[in-house]
Amino acid sequence: MYGFFSYDASLEHRSQERLTLKVEFLQISCPMSNLTVSRQDVLRVVFATIDEINETQPEEQKLSKLPETYLFGQQGRFDSLGLVNFIVLLEQSIADEFGAAITLADEKALSREKSPFLTVESLTDYILEQLEGLKQ
Repeated sequence: MYGFFSYDASLEHRSQERLTLKVEFLQISCPMSNLTVSRQDVLRVVFATIDEINETQPEEQKLSKLPETYLFGQQGRFDSLGLVNFIVLLEQSIADEFGAAITLADEKALSREKSPFLTVESLTDYILEQLEGLKQ
């Protein structure tokens, strides 16, 4: 939705000079209620972020682009710092692709019994849940 706001103000000074102030700005917002994102859309963004991370990794540390790929934990490819880097890139990719600003590593995610960062599939489910929450 696009909105336009314009404000004109005129002030009379003692010297009889007239000052006109005109302020204009364009506000652009994307109502989340209209956001429709499929699981495949989210997977595409996650896989693109994996591609970006893989560009900096040696061959033996590259991530597979599969839903069952472990990201974190005992079988995961990321250490804590690697996971943080991945999440930051992923949040930016989500914002760029869907126009939605979400925070993936928050108290909600960290307090879960099963980490949403365990696998690509669990992360995809969590992202969909977060995007759905923006609609409400």
